[in-house]
Amino acid sequence: MLNPEISSSPSYSVPVGRYVSAGARGFGRALWAVRPGPVLLIIAVEAFVQACLAVRLYFSFHGGDPTGRLAQMHHISDTLVSPFRSWDGTILFSKGVFEISTIVAMDAYLFAAIGAIVLLVMMRTFVAFGRYVVRQTRLRHERRALAAQQEAPGEADLDSAPVTLSSNNEVIADQVA
Repeated sequence: MLNPEISSSPSYSVPVGRYVSAGARGFGRALWAVRPGPVLLIIAVEAFVQACLAVRLYFSFHGGDPTGRLAQMHHISDTLVSPFRSWDGTILFSKGVFEISTIVAMDAYLFAAIGAIVLLVMMRTFVAFGRYVVRQTRLRHERRALAAQQEAPGEADLDSAPVTLSSNNEVIADQVA
């Protein structure tokens, strides 16, 4: 039987339990807790790309032409889908066309964004670990230097003692005062 006093889950510096069940608001709080500047930028770009592709999918499926900003997003989606044109599967409906290349593009850009976020987090972890190693190495060198100074106190005291030269007038003035 497990000891109820000992937690079986790992402890994190971010209270994960509070964020897991809170939905989108909790997800946002969890991201903010880990200082997500570049992560939020990646998520914002990915949201825009997915919105453009969703507009394209919607208007191609339902037929019709978008107007205004939706037309601009539809035009941007043309360039986003162009690398996936080789996936030429299309399904015709009475109202419009279902493009497989758009779905493949949505998946590819989603996986690319997830990969970029994972890579960014791994790089942050690697840099933090490198800083830790450098800090520990410096502390080790300082401790060794301090231990070497303490082993030979006579030599270290002579080398580190400040040397002051004073003239006879200064010595006499100090004695008079």
